[in-house]
Amino acid sequence: MDKTPIRVLCTAHGQMEAEILKSLLESAGIAVLLSQEGAGAVLGMTVGPLGDVDVLVRESQLPQARALLEEYLRGSLDRGEADSTLAPD
Repeated sequence: MDKTPIRVLCTAHGQMEAEILKSLLESAGIAVLLSQEGAGAVLGMTVGPLGDVDVLVRESQLPQARALLEEYLRGSLDRGEADSTLAPD
């Protein structure tokens, strides 16, 4: 079992945004967990604090995940300008 600490990469505003980020990161070979406050998940909350979802990654993959997230937020992935070093091994 891998005992590498898990860290919060970012907080997504709703399950849909969290799933998009998870798919993006996993496509680059980054293991991802999503964590939402229990009541928010059960009630299907999508706004406010109960709708927030933490995107978690292993500490060892945090630098790569941050770089990919920054590329995504800048929109450079849409324009085909992504850093080729972010591709999975």
